Amino acid sequence: MKNVALLTVLALAGVASAESITYSSSFALARTNWADTMTLPKFDPSLGVLDSVAWTVGGGVQGNASFESLDAAPAMISTALSARVTLSRPDLSPLQVVIPVVNNTDSVSAFDGSIDFSGTSGKAYNGLTASDSGSSSSSSSADLALFTATFSGETIVLNVTAEGASTASTAYLILTQA
Repeated sequence: MKNVALLTVLALAGVASAESITYSSSFALARTNWADTMTLPKFDPSLGVLDSVAWTVGGGVQGNASFESLDAAPAMISTALSARVTLSRPDLSPLQVVIPVVNNTDSVSAFDGSIDFSGTSGKAYNGLTASDSGSSSSSSSADLALFTATFSGETIVLNVTAEGASTASTAYLILTQA
């Protein structure tokens, strides 16, 4: 089971008043592999000239990871509970990507004869959590035009996706459960 939450903050900065306008949006914790949108007001050019757009995206992952080595020899098992959270422009080109991840590496014995995600050949991690955030900005003419209103009350719709990206790896045979 893997869940992801997201918080996005978008700041628009104008030249005329040297101030910034900040908007934020958040999404509740939900299972991964979802897509949604966030609608924010565009910059009103009657306030001045937009000279940059900045954003911060924060995402968190929460879940469980289990494995059982089925091999006849001892093994090193690496697991990563993670998600890829992406904030994108209306054309789906990415603005920011964050990847919250919890990494674990375990040394286990040869298969102990029981598929129970425990014992000497398996392990269960419950209640794992991680977060990640990233910030960026743009002053490109294309982005400034994208975020500037041409009529009063105009909005921009940004795309948000959260995809499961968990992995388990070893040189041998393993059974995993997330």
